[in-house]
Amino acid sequence: MPIKLICQSCKQELSEQEVKSNTCCPKCGSWLKVSRTVVPELHERPKSKMGFVKMLYSNVKKQQGSPCPECDDCFQKNFKKALEKQLKEHPDSEMANFSSKPCFPPTGSAAEGQILFIGTNPRLRLGSEDEHFYLEPMKDEDSFLRFSKKGDYEYDGLKHNLFAIPHYKIHRTAMKQIGGKLGDDSSAAELFMCASHKSDNLYDAGGGGLVDCTCANLYLVNYMKIVKPRLIVCLGSPTSKWFVKKFGEGMKNKKILFGTRIEELNAEYSKVRITPNFTTTVLFTVHPNNHSPNITWLQIQFMGRFKRLAKKKKKAKGELWN
Repeated sequence: MPIKLICQSCKQELSEQEVKSNTCCPKCGSWLKVSRTVVPELHERPKSKMGFVKMLYSNVKKQQGSPCPECDDCFQKNFKKALEKQLKEHPDSEMANFSSKPCFPPTGSAAEGQILFIGTNPRLRLGSEDEHFYLEPMKDEDSFLRFSKKGDYEYDGLKHNLFAIPHYKIHRTAMKQIGGKLGDDSSAAELFMCASHKSDNLYDAGGGGLVDCTCANLYLVNYMKIVKPRLIVCLGSPTSKWFVKKFGEGMKNKKILFGTRIEELNAEYSKVRITPNFTTTVLFTVHPNNHSPNITWLQIQFMGRFKRLAKKKKKAKGELWN
């Protein structure tokens, strides 16, 4: 279990590195005396992806007396208002009678040692096909599990697949160039699993940083512990900022900590310690919707780095791509 380090003088939390490298508290300047407190896991971590997804479904379905009050609080503060605004504009939407938080589970392989793509929360534009990313999976637990395994859903009576939409083109292309397929030996997860129309509500009121990433802290970290990805790809600025803030102390490539723009971090990578017993590699790149005039070059740069890292990681496990 993680340990929280607190300065006994100012009562502020310190990092392990701050404690190791200082004799005086870097926050208040007093002689450093630290109290150590074991932080219990907020939620018991299932041992399999399917157990994790079932827990997630159960938590988002139970609005009142939920086993995940933190998740419900996050939805109330950051997403409910934006959803209600859309419902006023689209009163005939099927989502008007939706009784659960719209939730988007990690989708794809459950295998350990996979490649994990992490993006920002999926969009919800009422009156569009987006609704069915939520309506279909949340019908019942079986639908939620099926969607999480393969991304299959129905729209206008036709069968569709999540990974076929344009947003995942860069994910598909990255896997294809190493002889793989998105969803096989790989999965895609979101920083926030609740839905929003725009990314504005991912940031605090002043626009200076991300809102408290309750969803990521409760679920995404646990998901990584289950699938133990050999390579993690962070797409876009919010995901990259969260990852650096959460795991920066465990990164071998410290220059990543000083990157201020996602374009500067593009194709940068580092070994990173996720838990005391699990170390992996994280690779940063721009979001698929990035509008930089250099987007083509940035994606080529990312693809080259991804191919080398993915093949190297696979070879290290004693296996080779076809």
